[in-house]
Amino acid sequence: MYINLLDSSEYVERLENIKNYDSYKQTKKLIDKGRRVKNIIKKTGFQSGDECALVKEYLLEVEEWKYGMEGDKCDPFYERHLNKNNASYMTTALTNLHKSVVRDESDAKVLSHLNRLKGMGSVREGNDFSQARQKMASSVLRLLYPEKYGVVDWRIAAVINDDTGTNSQLRKKYDVIKAAEASKMFSFYRKISKEVENDTGCIIFPGDIETILFDLSVELYPVQNP
Repeated sequence: MYINLLDSSEYVERLENIKNYDSYKQTKKLIDKGRRVKNIIKKTGFQSGDECALVKEYLLEVEEWKYGMEGDKCDPFYERHLNKNNASYMTTALTNLHKSVVRDESDAKVLSHLNRLKGMGSVREGNDFSQARQKMASSVLRLLYPEKYGVVDWRIAAVINDDTGTNSQLRKKYDVIKAAEASKMFSFYRKISKEVENDTGCIIFPGDIETILFDLSVELYPVQNP
């Protein structure tokens, strides 16, 4: 069972502070651009070449955003592969993803559409999407659907498990977060979101709940740049 280290009022206070961060402003820009992407993947029929190019451009920006969040000594743990995907194939994957979200299908099913792309966890896992790493895929979900999803990575996992150790130890321990565990983490973000609204009247989406927990993780496990 995950542990919530903050009370509801602390989530509200921390988010107000985080809103002043440049990193959060960049997150909001990607969420705004994500609305344009969703308008493309909602369309019936074929998307144009320019529309597919925009979708690919967006996913590469998400990759850059996630890579930047990793911060300390992440090179051995994260390689970039998204650019190897065809823009049309990426757009098809996101179109299927959106349909899955609208149908309220399982988190594992939603993630599987992204796992078909190189760089979304399936590079070394083949076609068994249940075994895919979900860090990058969850980043896309967090930005396109912040009302339902947040990023899953070692920092958040360490916080909600109230774990201790060096950054290197914790990163190795939580290096692989598969679909089943990712779904549990999503559910935890949603649970806290509802609790905060019930307790304070403030609506904080699951995506921002995760952002707050990530910010807490930097206090508990300070970034160790080389």
